Amino acid sequence: MLPPRILDRASTRRVSLHRGASAKERDADRGPSPPACRLRLVWVGRDRELSELVAALARAREAGGSLFLLAGEPGIGKSRLAAEAAEAARARGMKVAWGRCWEAGGAPAFWPWREACKALAVPFPDAGSIAAPDPAAARFELFRAVANAVADAASQRPLLLVLEDLHAADRSTLLLLDFVAGQLRAMPAVVIGTYRDVEARQREDATDAIARVARAGRVMQLARLGASDVGALVRDGIEGADDRLVANVFDTTHGNPLFVDEVVRDIRAHGQRSGLPLGVREIIRQRLQPLSPE
Repeated sequence: MLPPRILDRASTRRVSLHRGASAKERDADRGPSPPACRLRLVWVGRDRELSELVAALARAREAGGSLFLLAGEPGIGKSRLAAEAAEAARARGMKVAWGRCWEAGGAPAFWPWREACKALAVPFPDAGSIAAPDPAAARFELFRAVANAVADAASQRPLLLVLEDLHAADRSTLLLLDFVAGQLRAMPAVVIGTYRDVEARQREDATDAIARVARAGRVMQLARLGASDVGALVRDGIEGADDRLVANVFDTTHGNPLFVDEVVRDIRAHGQRSGLPLGVREIIRQRLQPLSPE
């Protein structure tokens, strides 16, 4: 049985997120690829959150934009929820741009913003070319240039901007997000950020910056799935699944959607057996590795 707060996200297969768009629109929206996420056949447990995101997309054109932060443990469905919102945005004819923080280190400052600007076909400002009396003033001018670029893109076509894995963001990325969030009400743009809350709390610089960003928007804390939602996933993935099997999967996964997927896939491939699938064990190993013995 899984410890109740084991955390991580696993790599999953890439899925096209451009159903219903023309080839030209798909090429225009592609930019940096959205993070790979398994789109399950059944959508459960997130109707309220998705409805709120879709409502924000609907009012962005007339009432201005907004910011949402999707928080929770890895595998809880942050990327899936963002992907569903992206589908809804495209269905409304909105431009969708993605940027993702690089967790392995070594990325230049503002990396997810650079990816997003590339998707919007606008150059990211060159800090060295900004004339300013001091570094703080130069940073402000860079922030203003990026905010103006986002506003210009949104004025041509309403925009959804998704920034993933903000728990791994450099401080400059988070400060820029805070700056842009303050301008959103004046533009038809919605920004969705995702982050792992436990990992963010392990970084003092990220904790303060994310808390500041959160005050400018709406934080959605994604909870684990209940027994009935897990049952829907199990029965969708395993023909003839009975109540006992559903209960076993729920007890094993504690309602983490990614773990449910892994266990269901393992049962489909190998039949019901004791112990955790290799994929889940690897997730747990990766998450425990950087933690102290305490």
